[in-house]
Amino acid sequence: MAGLIQIDGDFDEARKAIKKLRTWPKVAKKVIERHLKAIEKEAKRVAPVDTGALRDSIRSLGVKISGDVITGEIEVGVEYASYVERRVGFLSDSVEGEIGSLVKDLEEAFEKLMR
Repeated sequence: MAGLIQIDGDFDEARKAIKKLRTWPKVAKKVIERHLKAIEKEAKRVAPVDTGALRDSIRSLGVKISGDVITGEIEVGVEYASYVERRVGFLSDSVEGEIGSLVKDLEEAFEKLMR
């Protein structure tokens, strides 16, 4: 025998929360873009310079949203970038230095969104 369960109530708060959550990817994108620029700036500052080509090739490609995945990308556009990165860590160190404040800013943005 099949049963029917009916739930009555005011779901306005739930609807409001869902509406806010739908805007989260755009909010997160803005936060991540800001931190990508900071990573780019720091990587350029600490990158070793001979001709300046490595430093000049560092650039943020921005943030992409695909389904539930938000991806931020930074490009280093010279052939020898991976070699220098393995030896010096100019990019990974810049990312590591920024990750804590990125997480903090994302948490704050989410809390602000849900108020």
